[in-house]
Amino acid sequence: MLIVVTAMSCFGDSDSGTNSNGLTGVLSEDITTLHAHLTTEISKAGTPMENPTAISQIRNELAKRGDGLERGRIIGELRSTNAVVQHHAFESAEYVGGNDMIVALAQLLDDTTGYTTEGVTNKGSAGEVPQGDLVYEPPRLRAAKALAKLVKSPPVLPVGPEKKYCTERDVERWREWWNAHKAEYGQ
Repeated sequence: MLIVVTAMSCFGDSDSGTNSNGLTGVLSEDITTLHAHLTTEISKAGTPMENPTAISQIRNELAKRGDGLERGRIIGELRSTNAVVQHHAFESAEYVGGNDMIVALAQLLDDTTGYTTEGVTNKGSAGEVPQGDLVYEPPRLRAAKALAKLVKSPPVLPVGPEKKYCTERDVERWREWWNAHKAEYGQ
């Protein structure tokens, strides 16, 4: 079995402070309190209480609120050669938004990496053995899809009801858009 990973989100609704990970209310707290929650969650690493999803959600909420360290972490992970890390960074960049994320995504439009396959090794929550591999989209396609959601008046519609997938022609249109608009983003 082959599963193609395009985009999925594990982030809750930041406006209401709720999510599916038991962090109700936590994400609506102030930045200092969020940092304290992040420290607490990180301290659980390697224990049965470890919760990588909670760590990711708190970090992304901090980044969305302008925390420079967390925004820089996302940008660094967008440049990762690890397809899994990069995939999660695309989700994060899309979630937090902002000009710095647009610049980082636009810089990936020229990435020549193709589809990446990763073997599934983690057992399911009920101990089931995975079958198949995960295939990750090329970074340039994923960047084009994310840009379509972040940029006002995008040159290409976001993938959704009116557009079913992203093409290499879409990437080319995004490159043209970037060349015409990068000065607006300090590039």
